[in-house]
Amino acid sequence: MPQAQREEIERLEELAATYRSRLGVLERQSAQFGLYVPPHIVVEQEQAEADLAQILETLERLRSGRHDGRPPYLGLSTFQECDADLFFGREALVAELVSRVERATFLAVLGASGSGKSSVVRAGLIPELRGGALPGSERWRYAILKPGARPLDALAAALTKLQGGDLGSALALRRQLAEGDRALLLAADMLYDGQEDVRLVLVIDQAEELWTLAPAEPAARAAFVAQEQRPFITLLLDAAESGPHGRAIADPDHPDDARRLPAPRRRIPRPRALDRRQRCNRQPAGTR
Repeated sequence: MPQAQREEIERLEELAATYRSRLGVLERQSAQFGLYVPPHIVVEQEQAEADLAQILETLERLRSGRHDGRPPYLGLSTFQECDADLFFGREALVAELVSRVERATFLAVLGASGSGKSSVVRAGLIPELRGGALPGSERWRYAILKPGARPLDALAAALTKLQGGDLGSALALRRQLAEGDRALLLAADMLYDGQEDVRLVLVIDQAEELWTLAPAEPAARAAFVAQEQRPFITLLLDAAESGPHGRAIADPDHPDDARRLPAPRRRIPRPRALDRRQRCNRQPAGTR
């Protein structure tokens, strides 16, 4: 088994364990509310279950080693990094995104729901960067997260995994992120470990959750904005504005959410050109 495949299996196993733990917490929270479970908990639980199912499916495929039996078409599922060999039709767009990452420390990827924002970032942009599309980008550190209903927890967990820390480390980092606007910068400095050519790339998938998962009740919403949403955005903006050592990529699902984020932005069109549609339809089958 290739080393890259073994590393991907290990990463997915850790991710699956994290999702199982989170689902356990959500189930206990739901039980406390009885029949009247808050919508944001229901949404997060459903999304976590769907994500875990996809992770387990990918793990089964990778462990079996039977790549010839892997379906070349993913339907409406989001392409992941491990699906990069099946991702076609967006080559020019991916090249443009790579160029923009080189020039800017913050990139908002915009588009209508279902237009493929997550796929183009996960299966297009990130594999290109990991493969050395930019000078030294094969040595950069990458963290992909979804804000969910607790964005600071999600950020702390993603950074702790990169540092090889444990639950105690994640809890300590979570407190530091909440207390200091420069905590993300300091966490990134620890990852760089004095290496000038290393960058931290944070991918914020489903960035609209910073607004859509805010509680409806006014007091709870105000607390969420003050304790989760605003600190999370401030940490990102401070890190992006600090210099060339960080990269933040966000893909909000709605233009109204994008207006709350800094430029530059890239709107993702639906693939319409005939040659792009043909590559999407024909080339995945040719990989099997």
